[in-house]
Amino acid sequence: MFPDNKGYTGEYSIVDSNPNYALNDSEIISLLSELLGSPNWLGGDKQPFVLIHSKNNDPVSNIARTIEREAFEGRFPSNTAEMMRDTYKKYEDSSHFILIVDRRNNTPVGTMRLIENTETGMISLDDVFLDPIDNDNRGWGRENVMVNGREVRSSKDLTDMGVVGLDIATIAIRKGFRREDRRSEEDISDYIILGLFYGLNEFSKANNVDLWFAILDDRVLKHLEGFGLFFDTYPGVEAKPYLDSPRSTPVFGVPNRLREDFKNRHTEDGLYRLLAQGIGIQEIFYMGKEAPF
Repeated sequence: MFPDNKGYTGEYSIVDSNPNYALNDSEIISLLSELLGSPNWLGGDKQPFVLIHSKNNDPVSNIARTIEREAFEGRFPSNTAEMMRDTYKKYEDSSHFILIVDRRNNTPVGTMRLIENTETGMISLDDVFLDPIDNDNRGWGRENVMVNGREVRSSKDLTDMGVVGLDIATIAIRKGFRREDRRSEEDISDYIILGLFYGLNEFSKANNVDLWFAILDDRVLKHLEGFGLFFDTYPGVEAKPYLDSPRSTPVFGVPNRLREDFKNRHTEDGLYRLLAQGIGIQEIFYMGKEAPF
């Protein structure tokens, strides 16, 4: 149902389709140089950022995994490469990545992992049902939850209902580029969030996604709400420690409703035109010559 990455059709000199959460800087630079030097990506010299969609087995997806691990391990020390590999092992084949690259210094700055709802499920919904007693306090142990007015007991229930779900499994901004890092006078964290959610929005529209799911650390949830993105919570399901985060909350969102709410909040400042309609987005992000989603 979901598309393969259209970003690169040549041969990488570094080819490792196995999930790798610990690329070194030289491997990242080599992979990016080969990708952005390929015919689909030549041009777009005026835009400061590149937005890339990468499927799970594309070598570039390992750049996203490395950024994902760096960001999480920096905040939550138990999130090592080994732990990340173990956590997402069953979901790797159904993972997609949105990757943002600052082309001014050829540096990946942020990524978002999306997991399509296949027979293996979605981690952000599966863990709501996971028994915390048998899983080192990971999970909420719920038998069912109400999702947009319907009772759900598993990710499979959504498929049986004919509902297309998509898991926003991780949102990661690289250390030094988050708002609180204040690495320089230029704060690009909002551009990174804008690009990631534009990618999510376009990916969702291209694949007729009905519902988004996530488990968000409270700081991330607060940041998104400050940006004007308000997700729904499950009745009776509260924040708790999760994968080394001191407080995380399981949430879901109806894309069309979130877009309309975002439109009402940002009609005057133009963010809705950028994020939901893509008007002006290509002046900020280069997405190659082909439609990336």
